[in-house]
Parts: sequence; C-alpha cells; structure tokens
Amino acid sequence: MTILTIAIGFVLSYGFFVLCCNTMYKLGNRYKPVKRWILGSHYIEGVWVGYNESISEEHELMYTIRRISQTLEGVEEMITQTYDHKGEPRVMNRPKSLSFDDHKRLPTLRYVTEQDRGDAVVLGGFVDLSFAHKHESSPPHKMTGSMVYFKSDQPRRNTVAVKFSEDTNSEDIKAMLIMAKDLYNAQKNSGSL
Repeated sequence: MTILTIAIGFVLSYGFFVLCCNTMYKLGNRYKPVKRWILGSHYIEGVWVGYNESISEEHELMYTIRRISQTLEGVEEMITQTYDHKGEPRVMNRPKSLSFDDHKRLPTLRYVTEQDRGDAVVLGGFVDLSFAHKHESSPPHKMTGSMVYFKSDQPRRNTVAVKFSEDTNSEDIKAMLIMAKDLYNAQKNSGSL
C-alpha cells in the first residue's frame, strides 16, 4: 500500500463519517422519534403539567403548564403558564437564560415573568428542576424542584410536574388542568406535600 492509498482511504472514511453525523443531526432536529432515540434519558421536549405549591394562606396554589422545545444542542425554549384554582390564566414565565446540566439532569432557569396580556415585565425569579426516570435510559416522566422570586420576601415554592404530551402544540388546556389537579390531589392524599 502506498501513502497515497492510505490518504485517500482516510479522506473517504472521514467524509463518510461526517456525512453520517450531519444526516443524523438533521434528522434528529427534524423528527421527534429520531431526536428521542438520540437524546435518550435527556429527552424532555413536550408539555409538562403540574403545580406550584402554596406558600401561605394569601398565596394560592397555582397549576402549571410548561411547554419545552428541545434541539440536539439542548433546551431551546421553555414557556410556563400558571393558572389559579378556577382554571383562570395568571402569569406567563419565559426564561431569560436557560442552562441544562446533562450529567445531573438539572436544568437551571433564570426567567422573567410577564402578565398573560404580555404588556409588562413584572418580576424575575430562579427555578431549579430535576427529573425522575422510570428507567435510567428512558426519558424522564416527572420533574420536581423549587422556585424563588428575586426582590421578594417569599420563601421558596416547591413545584412538581409530569409529562402530558410530547406535542408542544397541544391545546387541550382543560385536560392539562385536570391532570395537574389530579397530580396535586394524589400528592396531597399520599402525604407527599
């Protein structure tokens, strides 16, 4: 074998490798089943429903709907809409910055809250979320964590959510709120609150 043959073989092998990687990258960002397969236990895209625990009598329990969009690079967007006990929309949270620790499965969010009218930035806060898996290699099915507002004397609030759907465009708010209420009642009845 000559050096030229080895060099040509190396270039062709490298080119084939790059082609395969680029193809998987494009397919992974375009098709959810491929993305889910590539990301495995780090796949969190979808709609998550749950609640933010009440911190006192004057601060009521809030139900949450989180829409998480994810690419192969990480979490692209997270929007959290809160609802009161009557199902009325309250506040929409959008992360100002978002980081995702792949090793600990702990996203750390810094976000600003906007009134659901979208006309004013009201308050900023900090949220820590961790994910629970049924199996080590499967995508998470539950998230738990805590949140605290900046410029406020309120203590940390616990937050819990479960996955409702992988479809981030799901609009069945009524079913989402029923699932969030059921989750809260199950936690309450089991003594986990």
